[in-house]
Amino acid sequence: MVYKQFKSALSEQLKANWTPQITSPVFKLHYKFTYIIFMVSVLLTTIYDVIGDKIKCMTDLNQKVVENYCYIMGTFTVDHLHNATVGVDVPHPGVGLNRPGDAITVHSYYQWVPFVLLFN
Repeated sequence: MVYKQFKSALSEQLKANWTPQITSPVFKLHYKFTYIIFMVSVLLTTIYDVIGDKIKCMTDLNQKVVENYCYIMGTFTVDHLHNATVGVDVPHPGVGLNRPGDAITVHSYYQWVPFVLLFN
């Protein structure tokens, strides 16, 4: 008997305290539109990952294996090659042979961004 009364009083108290109270129309618009914008961003990022070439690695080795490795592990660009002439000196800004001691920039965006956005 006491247990039932305690349980009903506790459930009423929890229900009253845990019910969200929306205090203004600005807050309503914020949580609805922010969610939509966030989900559209996740969708666009994921679609880019699923459709098309994820990454193109220039190599003489097994192309598929190297591209999968670059996709998972990331890649890098050589800093002093960003200002080189495209089509003459380098195939793309920052892409080329690196020598020991060259400053590089690591790019590891490829696979993980859509998952982080989706599960956030």
